[in-house]
Amino acid sequence: MKLIVLFFSSVASYEIISKCIDVNHIAITFDDGIHANTEKILDILDYHDVSATFFVNGENIKDKKSEDVAKRIYNSNNIIATHTYSHPYLTTLNEFNLMREFYDNELVFRNLFGVRPVVSSYRL
Repeated sequence: MKLIVLFFSSVASYEIISKCIDVNHIAITFDDGIHANTEKILDILDYHDVSATFFVNGENIKDKKSEDVAKRIYNSNNIIATHTYSHPYLTTLNEFNLMREFYDNELVFRNLFGVRPVVSSYRL
């Protein structure tokens, strides 16, 4: 099994949470962004003072507007996480192409935010 998870956040410290530690709490995640509705989602989260994790494909950060939305996620109380560059079926990729998907996505994030991932986990 191959598992690669990279998390990005403007928050200097973080805590890994693997189970619910408080009754009535949930984790909110959004997959395959950035999309046309991402800004509206951020507005709703901000209004309710709620945080979420956004798993973003580098391929979806293609213009100034999507870059600005990605920066808004990064600079807010949310987490932006890599999700592969182009969202292929990972089980169809050889190891080189699998790593390339994550590497290409990391390059987009590093160029946009100027930082490496806060948390990196590779299990090959």
